[in-house]
Amino acid sequence: MVPNRLLPSDRWCWLPWAVIAATTLAAIVLSIFCLSSEYFIIFQNAFYIPIIIACVFYRMRGFVFSVVIAIFYYYLVLFFTHEATIALQAFVRGLIFVLLAGILTYLSFLHKQVLTELRKNRNLLFEMTTRVPGVVYQFYARPNGERGLYYVSPSSEQLFGLKPELETFFERFAALVIPEERENFLSSIEKAVREMSAWKFEGRLRKLSGEMIWFSGNSIPLSRNHEIIFDGIIMDISERKRVEEERQRFEALMAVAEMKSRFSTMVSHELRSPLSVIKGALDIVLEGLMG
Repeated sequence: MVPNRLLPSDRWCWLPWAVIAATTLAAIVLSIFCLSSEYFIIFQNAFYIPIIIACVFYRMRGFVFSVVIAIFYYYLVLFFTHEATIALQAFVRGLIFVLLAGILTYLSFLHKQVLTELRKNRNLLFEMTTRVPGVVYQFYARPNGERGLYYVSPSSEQLFGLKPELETFFERFAALVIPEERENFLSSIEKAVREMSAWKFEGRLRKLSGEMIWFSGNSIPLSRNHEIIFDGIIMDISERKRVEEERQRFEALMAVAEMKSRFSTMVSHELRSPLSVIKGALDIVLEGLMG
């Protein structure tokens, strides 16, 4: 989600209007008292404060407010003075107010669109990484040997029993890998970092609950800002390994059955000839042909 601090808080929505009203009133009073002095031009600039705040926080309403302020200010000056120079300055200043308000309002609309699009994309990314049947992560490796994570999807807690706390996730996950495979696991990562190649690994880990599972990790490297970024996914492949073991066991049984079949065929073929000779001799004896 987009941080709330980037947008005006509903709790303090009255604060900008309070600041706008106070600065506008102060600018009007100071400008009136200084019409005939050299400080008049300085206090005219005080109107920029409420105009900027209004346009940034309230966009179109702020622009309308700025136009009203410009017109009010111009006629206020005309009311208190009849000097053409001061009136001309007030008119030019009013045009500048309106122009500035238009620019700020346009930029504020663009800013809102960017924030909306950012919020939409981040929500979409969050939904996608949550629904993926695995843990989506972004791993970084820096030249000074520092390793860590910029992102871990919340599914890590459900799959591996690890909370997605970025500061310690890598160490906690590596500690779950069984001791016989932990060294290979870490060395495979260092090799991928050193060669800047895709990382693939399959191994076993023991969850905090004590359950032993198989996992696979895959990621693709990207060089960015003097560090290597690996975007990838870690999945629980215990079910796949179980199916593979069942398939291997079935294939072994089929191989034994085929061996038995071949042996039976070979034995029956080898015994067929001598049995035929014996059968012929027995027929001669039984028929008494030889006395």
